[in-house]
Order: sequence, then C-alpha cells, then structure tokens
Amino acid sequence: MAQKRNRKFGFAVVAMAVAAVLFIGSNILQGQRVNAENGGAPARTPSPLPSASTSPTPTAGPLSVWFSGDSLTVGVHATTEAEAFRSLVVTELGDRVGETTVTARSGATLQRVADEYEVPVGMDIAVVALGTNDFGTDPALFADQYTAYLDRVVEASPKAQLICLGAWRPSSIPGTSARDAAIWQACTAQGGTYIPLTGLFADASLRGPDGAPTWVGAADTFHPNSAGHRVIADRILASLT
Repeated sequence: MAQKRNRKFGFAVVAMAVAAVLFIGSNILQGQRVNAENGGAPARTPSPLPSASTSPTPTAGPLSVWFSGDSLTVGVHATTEAEAFRSLVVTELGDRVGETTVTARSGATLQRVADEYEVPVGMDIAVVALGTNDFGTDPALFADQYTAYLDRVVEASPKAQLICLGAWRPSSIPGTSARDAAIWQACTAQGGTYIPLTGLFADASLRGPDGAPTWVGAADTFHPNSAGHRVIADRILASLT
C-alpha cells in the first residue's frame, strides 16, 4: 500500500512540474511578442500626459537704454531730475530696463557730443536728441555730421530701436526746417523713428515760467518744463515697439 501511495505522489509531482514548464514557456513567448512589437525594447507603461496649464509668456531680457543729447537730455528745466524725459521713459519701462547710459552735455553741439563721448555697444534702445545747439553749423555739414553719428550708433548697436528727436526750436527760426529734415532723413534711412519737437515748443505751457525753481536752477522760457518733458517722454514711449 505504501508503494502505491508513493507512485501516486510521484505522478502528481511530475504533473505539476510539466504544468509549470508550460506556463513559463507561454509567458516567455508572450514577452517575446511584446518586445518585437516595441522594436526589441522592453515594454513600458505609458506615462500619463501632463495636464493642461497656462504658462506665462516668456519676457525679453533686461533692456539696455541709451540717451544721447544736450540740455534736454540732461533734464533742464524739469522741476526734478525724476521728471526729466529720460527719467520718465526709464520709469515707465520699469523692470524691463537693466542698464541706462546717458551721454549728454548742456549747450553741446552734435559734434561735441560725438567727439567727447564713446558710443556704447549693444544697446536695445537708443534715443538721440541732438541738433538744438547746431544753428551755427552749416546745414549741409550738420547733415553729414548727423549721418556719420548715426552710422556709429547703428554699428555699435545694430539691433537697437533708434529714436531721433528733432530740434527744440520754433519752426519760424531760419534753419530749423533744414536741420529737422536732415535728422529725419538720416534717422529713417537707418530704420529709426523721427519725433519732431517744433510743435511742442510752440505750446508755451510746456516751457517756463521764467524763474521757477528746478533741480538745476531757475527756469527760463526756452527749455521744457516738467509738463514739456512729460509730453516728450510720452512721444518716445508711444514709438517703442
């Protein structure tokens, strides 16, 4: 009886072993089929798709802004320096501005500024406000000087947005139109934006009053006051793209 029980037990073990071999073989074949469908690569569980979200639009890097000019660029006769047009432009641009360069001298002609100051390199915005003090310069010579100056500006900062302000003079003074025409021609030839100022000068509320206190002394009736600087800044800001 014991011998018969041993035989039955042996048959059961063999049957279980055969079943296990068949099961393993089936899984191996199935795994080979999966790998073949994936180009031989191990099968992977697909990663879940990221959920939709609203990302902020990338912003441009900090801007380098340069102002070149005479007393207007210095900020004469705004009540405070913060109210000078250059300061107002930088303030309005806010965190977009990383560097501000000013090359300006009161009473300076275009050529004096060109001779005394280096043209900065790699600017993103270049605002040139020269010509108001050049009424002793021959118009043809001024045109050549202005063109040469803008050539330097564009060479130093080929990607800069160029803005050129006209002369701060009444249009009735002889030579104003010729100089403004030279500024317009040279500026637009370089792809810049020309902003005339004679119309603003004609508005007496944008100048004076004579003797009013400012950050650089008593005001006169020639230079723009804080309101005048504000309008100039607004014209510049409106032209920026």
